[in-house]
Amino acid sequence: MALRSSLAVTVVALCLCASAIVRSEDRQSSAYRFLTACDVTPVRASTRFGSPVIAILGVGAVGSFRPVDENRGCEPGWYERSSGGFVCGKHLARAAGSTPMVAPKDDPQKIEGLLSFLVPRFGPRLFESAAMAKDGNAMLRLRRGSVVRAAGPAFRSHGRQFVRNRAGFYVEAEHLELLSSAEKSLGFVIGPSTPPPFGVVTGTKVKVRSSPDIGAAEIESLPRWSWIASRSLPPEPEATAAPGWVSLPGGGYVEQGQLSVFREPAHPSSLGPQERWIAIDLQEQLAVAYEGAIPVRIMPCSTGKAGNTPKGEYRIELKKRVHTMRLLMGQVRVEDVPWVMFFDRKQALAVHTSYWHDDFGVPRSHGCVNLPEHDAKWVYEWTLPLPAVEDSETLAVPGALTSRVVIF
Repeated sequence: MALRSSLAVTVVALCLCASAIVRSEDRQSSAYRFLTACDVTPVRASTRFGSPVIAILGVGAVGSFRPVDENRGCEPGWYERSSGGFVCGKHLARAAGSTPMVAPKDDPQKIEGLLSFLVPRFGPRLFESAAMAKDGNAMLRLRRGSVVRAAGPAFRSHGRQFVRNRAGFYVEAEHLELLSSAEKSLGFVIGPSTPPPFGVVTGTKVKVRSSPDIGAAEIESLPRWSWIASRSLPPEPEATAAPGWVSLPGGGYVEQGQLSVFREPAHPSSLGPQERWIAIDLQEQLAVAYEGAIPVRIMPCSTGKAGNTPKGEYRIELKKRVHTMRLLMGQVRVEDVPWVMFFDRKQALAVHTSYWHDDFGVPRSHGCVNLPEHDAKWVYEWTLPLPAVEDSETLAVPGALTSRVVIF
């Protein structure tokens, strides 16, 4: 249903563009009006084609614009966006609605109902169309670890099983595995009356014992993702041959190896009092959002399983509401990942949703920082650069600092 709806809105947008491109008479008023993007549209920092792109609007996006007295090679002239930046009028058409909206194909809400299929081993072929699938003319073979998202279950065609993704590609489905839904929200919100927790239970059915000994009597078991609100050990206990223990507020002890423990990182230099930034703790697999020196949200995460999430201080360079991850010449393909924040575009490293696993608290990724979907959405909307509602992609404004990502 989401796929069909997205295609319908895109077709409507294209029809609008064919019949309702902004004309000279539309520029008589200097008031803001709602216009729609009729193709993939760059939003620029100024009314020059060579100026930096600060956002991308997808087909069918709706935003608020007004004409400006600048032409500079753009017909029918430039438009200023109420949420910042400038767009050449050739990309815009009159909008049917009066509410800002992102392009349907880039709206994470439109893909919530999609099914997710894991490629467990090398081999399934991906075809660009039904005709190519019939002829056996594949674009590529998918490697183990790829994830395909489809609007419906597998179907039979030309004597084989396929699933069809949002782009209309056909993927051989004989050996695909249907994935169950992952945890969507695990974050702990810290407020004035809510101090940071000791940590979160990442093991399954963690045993609470009467004394700090593996042979002690079991009092109860804690469910996975329980937050422990107090601690009896220092924030960074010394490593020992045997696991450490945590004394729980209501009595009893838990092995520390079953927890992700909150640790304060070294704060960045010249930190502003309200500066928004994210700390990623590789040892404990926790992501912590800070406002100045104050933590405001703690979230279990997953980083590179091969230790390939590099330590350092970065800044968010690009945000994409929905993005298909590609590795190894596209043969590892993870489709329609929501809430993606690139902090190192050269190495394709980002903070983003993981909908295909919920092994948060354990290194699992190819190098990116995985978060539950609702936590990733919160980080996306909270960090700088702040995305406009209609942005499919948001880039840094030249000269403006974006949120730091500190990996330690």
